This record gives sequence, C-alpha cells and structure tokens, in this order.
Amino acid sequence: MAVIDEGRDAAETAVGDVLPEDLVTVDADAGVYDLFELFSEQGVRRVPVVEDGDLAGIVSLSDLVVLLGMELQHLATAVRSSAPAYERPGPDYYRG
Repeated sequence: MAVIDEGRDAAETAVGDVLPEDLVTVDADAGVYDLFELFSEQGVRRVPVVEDGDLAGIVSLSDLVVLLGMELQHLATAVRSSAPAYERPGPDYYRG
C-alpha cells in the first residue's frame, strides 16, 4: 500500500524500500507460545519467519488459532479414548 500511497511505480520499487525499519520478525525455531506473546505485545496479525537471515515464510494469528483448535481436538480424542466405558456418556446424553 505504501507504493500506491506514495505514487511509486510498483514494477520499479524494491520491497526493502517500503518495509518499516522496525519490522517485527520471528525466528523459524520460535515456539507457538512465543508467537502468541509476540502477536499480543506487538499488536500484529502476521509476522515474517526468518531463518539464517532469509525469509522462510509468514505466520499469521489465524494459522495459530487453527493449530490450537487442532491440538484441542487431538486432546479431546485422547481423553475420550482413554476414559473407561462406564465414564463415557451414553448416546442419549448428546440428544439433550
């Protein structure tokens, strides 16, 4: 958007010319909780992932929300499968 806002030619403008000097990045080996903390503290929704000084990808807040949802599903499945049959609710339990 900076290219358009400043009337620059997109074909002639290098990405480095429009990046903020205080660009928030994260190392490729950062943990999920570190990312949640970074998103919260910096107020950003997407962060470039850097490995050995090179761009390795981009991670977004919605990527983390999807990952967290998948982890919760796996945890629920594990809990259900390990619970004895007498502790599991019967089929009528879910019908309300």
